[in-house]
Order: sequence, then C-alpha cells, then structure tokens
Amino acid sequence: MSYYYVTKIKKINQNKFEVKHTIEELTNSNQLHDEGKKMKHCVYSYIGSCKHGKTSIFSLRENDERMVTIELNNRTSEIVQIKGLANRKASEEEIKIVSDWASINSLKMSPFVARF
Repeated sequence: MSYYYVTKIKKINQNKFEVKHTIEELTNSNQLHDEGKKMKHCVYSYIGSCKHGKTSIFSLRENDERMVTIELNNRTSEIVQIKGLANRKASEEEIKIVSDWASINSLKMSPFVARF
C-alpha cells in the first residue's frame, strides 16, 4: 500500500511550484534508517513489521524538512503513532495534516494518537 500526499501547492511560475507539505511512504531499510537517525527515534526497529506487510511507515515533511513519522497498522488501516523529533508528541497542525490525509485515504486515527 503506498500513499503520497501533497498540501498547499503554490505556483511560482510556469514551470515551478512550491510544495509545503508532503507525506511519503518509507519503503526500504535505508529510508527507515535515515528517518530514525534524523528524527532520533527507533523507527528502524519496525523494518521486520514493514517487510511482512503488518506496518507501513510514512514521513510528513514541510518544504523537505521532517516534521513527524507516522505508523500505519495495515491490518486495521489505522494510524497508531505520530512522533516528532526524539519522540515528541505531534503538534495540533501536524495532527490536522495527518488527519486530513487519513480521511482522504479512508484510514482511521487511533484513539491513542494525541488530539487537540
């Protein structure tokens, strides 16, 4: 299952667009390792769950800067974790972006994911 999400696209000129937010699936061990290293959390430890199709991991970015890492339970189509740098809780804005993306893709938000 692969999702890609873009929000707030602004046309700069005929051939150039400015994209504010993207949500991309991390599909290999190098991407998971890089996300964990840059975000200072243990997302790389989910490699086995990802390989077996139990979990999908996504990265929410703003202008290519990492904001939060998202864990999706593929069996339940439910977002079960949203973590920022060093496992900080997601902000209200980040949860809104992820929630909008989830809604568009018919995904659920776990009641354990922080809401404001």
